[in-house]
Amino acid sequence: LTLSPVYRVKKASGVVGGEIAVGNTPNHLALSSDDSTLYVANYSSRTVSVIDTTTRKVTRTINLTRAPRGIAIHPNGQTLYVTLENPSTVLAIETENFQIVATIGTLQYYYAALHLNPTGSRLYVGNDYYAYTLQIDTTTNKASTLVGPNYTYSSAITTNRSGSRIYTSGYYINVINQSTGEFLGNYFIGGESKGLAYSPTEEVLYATLFGSTATNGSLCILSTTTTPPALIKTLGNLSHPWGVAFAPNGEKAYMCLYADNSIKIIDTATQLITGEINTTTYPLDRPKEIVITSDGSLAYVANSGNNNVIIVSL
Repeated sequence: LTLSPVYRVKKASGVVGGEIAVGNTPNHLALSSDDSTLYVANYSSRTVSVIDTTTRKVTRTINLTRAPRGIAIHPNGQTLYVTLENPSTVLAIETENFQIVATIGTLQYYYAALHLNPTGSRLYVGNDYYAYTLQIDTTTNKASTLVGPNYTYSSAITTNRSGSRIYTSGYYINVINQSTGEFLGNYFIGGESKGLAYSPTEEVLYATLFGSTATNGSLCILSTTTTPPALIKTLGNLSHPWGVAFAPNGEKAYMCLYADNSIKIIDTATQLITGEINTTTYPLDRPKEIVITSDGSLAYVANSGNNNVIIVSL
C-alpha cells in the first residue's frame, strides 16, 4: 500500500471551453456512442436534459415523477435508461419521441448506478440498500436475474472490456461472473466508493474512495489480472473524489474532486497526478461525474453546484 503526499499541482493541459445550463443538481451523465447527444440526470429538478453536442444546446427536457439516480444510453442510441428514487424503478425511454416504453422494478429501495455491457444486451442496476445488482435483458426490457451478492451496496458499476466480468463498488469492489451471475470475490476498499473506471488498454481498474473528511479521500488503482482485484497503488489526501474516466487511448485519466472543485489529470504510465484542468473561465462547483468523447477531444462534467455541464477541450 503506497500513500502519496498532499498534492500541490499547477494548472495543466485541458481548458474549459464552455458551459451548458441544465436542471438543478446534475449528478449523472450518459454520452451516446456517436458523441452526438449528451443526457444529463438532474436530481433536484427531477428531469433529464437532452443536449445536442454540436450546437451545445438543450433540445429537450424530460420531466420525471421522481428524482433520477442513474442514467445510461444503449450503444445503438435508441433507448435511454433512468433509475428513479423511491419507489425505485428503472425507466426505458425511446429516444425518437422520448416516450416510456418499459417500467422495470422488483425492489423497493434505491436503485442507483446504471451500466450497460459493451454490446448493450445487458443492463446492470446498482442498489444503495440491498447487496445485489439487478441484471436486465435489454431485448425484452425485463429484469432477468439478481447477480451477486455484492458485499454492501453498489454506488458505481462497470465491466471489463469484453463484458465477461462485472465490477461494483460500495465499501467493497465486487467481481461477478457475467454469464453465471456468480460472485467471484471482492477487495475491501475501506469506505464509500463513488466512481469506477476500467482502463481501455490495460487490465486495470480505478476506484475513487470518497473519504470521511474533505482531505482523506483517495484513488485506488487495482490490477484485475487476479480475482479478487489486487491493489497496485493508492493516491491519497484527495478532497472527496467522485467520478473518474479514462481517455480512449488509456494514457490519461481524469478525476472529479467534489470538495476541491477541480478535475485532476492522472498519467496512467506513472500512476501520478500531473496537473488539473484550468477552470478559471468557467468555475467548477461540486463536480460529480465526467464522460469523454470517443476521440478523446472533449470531456463533459456534471457541475452539480452550478446547475450546468462544463465542456473541456482535452
